[in-house]
Amino acid sequence: MKSKSSVCSDCPKKRCFKGDLSNPPPFCPSVHYSQAKETLQTTENQRMAQDVARTWKEYGKLTRVEETIEYARLQGHRKIGLAFCVGLSEEARLFSQR
Repeated sequence: MKSKSSVCSDCPKKRCFKGDLSNPPPFCPSVHYSQAKETLQTTENQRMAQDVARTWKEYGKLTRVEETIEYARLQGHRKIGLAFCVGLSEEARLFSQR
């Protein structure tokens, strides 16, 4: 079995995105790094996490660009710039050939 590292992507619950820092898994950065827990508890970061959680309601229904636009809207941004990665175009081409 693969050992867990302090990586948020390994977390099955991801409660911190909703501002809930209670009962984190043993590998959570908020357990190992006190600065991470303090940072997650700031008002600005809790608001950001709550906006991310709101965009998850549409997960799988929106494209990544639409998710980014929705998040920016929730954050109050009126203009955003998006960069394009040529590597993603190759992934998209390969995916569409399946």
